[in-house]
Amino acid sequence: MAINIKDYPNIIKANLKANLKYTIFYYRFRHDKKAYYGIIDYSNKSWNKRDRIKYAETELLKAKEEAEKNIDTDATVDDIVELYYQTLKDGEYKKSRKSYYERRVQMICQP
Repeated sequence: MAINIKDYPNIIKANLKANLKYTIFYYRFRHDKKAYYGIIDYSNKSWNKRDRIKYAETELLKAKEEAEKNIDTDATVDDIVELYYQTLKDGEYKKSRKSYYERRVQMICQP
């Protein structure tokens, strides 16, 4: 079912809108060239307007964080290991981990 944006005339934030009674919220944002959108329904809650807006903003933040957690499904083991090496400080531990990976693990992971 399509979402009618005209049902949400009240702008809470740049990417969060509400209906006239502030009980149903619509969000839309982009992350990595992909659009995310959805509906947050608080019509069955007995909260006041301020609480509903606050919880809708929290849900929007959760949706954004979830969108940022997406893992690249085309990533290879080598790509993931390189990301791991980037998190390590330069030193003996990093050298030994990299050496071990190149000697023992990389040849097994190669197709």
